[in-house]
Amino acid sequence: MTKHIHYDEIVAWASGEEIEFFNERTGEWKEVPANPAWNLTKYRVKPKPKTMMMVELPLEFVENCAEYWADSNGTYNRNVGQACRKALEEKK
Repeated sequence: MTKHIHYDEIVAWASGEEIEFFNERTGEWKEVPANPAWNLTKYRVKPKPKTMMMVELPLEFVENCAEYWADSNGTYNRNVGQACRKALEEKK
């Protein structure tokens, strides 16, 4: 017997997760009603909001590693710690 096409979403919904369906007319994800019929083509578990982590950095790190903070879009570069440590080691 094959699994229902929306098996994963149904299990997540039964476990209390919020589920969304894709509205083909508007091109947007919308919350499903209280008792979904599971007859639409696209469902998903509602994505969790991303959280930010704040850290306190030593002044030396900030002064010497400003060029590694962000990429051209202004977004945080995940490799900033590694790149900065390498740069600080090379300066010593």
